[in-house]
Amino acid sequence: MEAGEEAERLTEQMPAEICVYRGLVYFINASDRQTLYCVETDGKNLTKLGDFPMQNMIIIGDCIYFFFVCDSENSLFDPLLKEEAKGDQYLYSVSLDGSDCRCLVADRCKEFNRVMQGVEQLALKDREDFFQEVQEVKEAGYEDCGNWFKTYGYSNLYVGERYISFYCYIRTYDGGIRPWEEAIPLTFNRETGEYLTMDELFTVNRNAYMKRLSSAVYKYAELSGEEYFWNEGFDQNVLVKEFKPYCFYLTSEGIVLCYGRYEVAPGAAGDPAFEIPYTWFEDIFIGE
Repeated sequence: MEAGEEAERLTEQMPAEICVYRGLVYFINASDRQTLYCVETDGKNLTKLGDFPMQNMIIIGDCIYFFFVCDSENSLFDPLLKEEAKGDQYLYSVSLDGSDCRCLVADRCKEFNRVMQGVEQLALKDREDFFQEVQEVKEAGYEDCGNWFKTYGYSNLYVGERYISFYCYIRTYDGGIRPWEEAIPLTFNRETGEYLTMDELFTVNRNAYMKRLSSAVYKYAELSGEEYFWNEGFDQNVLVKEFKPYCFYLTSEGIVLCYGRYEVAPGAAGDPAFEIPYTWFEDIFIGE
């Protein structure tokens, strides 16, 4: 949109979430029980794609992935679940035309739900603490906190034959040069809903797989010409020393190791993350 150009209303519906994909605007319609709609980018051919309430929509390939909260024994999702789902949150997929809606982890979602509910509880507690901190700062006479924020989010959702993985994060700004981001990536077994660390993904022990992965990171940095000023010196193998077996996520191309600011490099490097192709360690990886 050019400066001064007036916005054009495409529909009278109230979108809660929007994703523009393959020439269509997909959105969760807050005007109709959080159900899925799509419309052409010129506002024509508004179409309702389903009667299922949904949230946290993301589109990958030919599928829409979303969370659904069962709150009724008569929910139309009940046939997809073999155990009572009242009050629980489940991950589903549906085709772009609204067909073939399915629960991705069948009836074994308890561990998945437990972890996600833990993240939700952490977010609610953080919200209370954050606003309390802002109030205390204002009462102390410091008014320059209007741009402070704390947010939870996720990205890079990967759904494979065996694994569901995504990058979850907490991003905070309470003064300073840049926001602070804490990575809490999550990976689950798609069939069982079990929360996984990297120890469950490899056929060798932690020392062996981290030696392979860290060597790959150093090699990648060398081949790509990217220079890192590693903390404690290159020879100290800081990637292994600061490694946490839960700080990773999977993509369609490889595994991503996540490190916090200052852990392996100076703060100017931000929050380092290194994607290592599966082909570099496929002989020791329990793949798809």
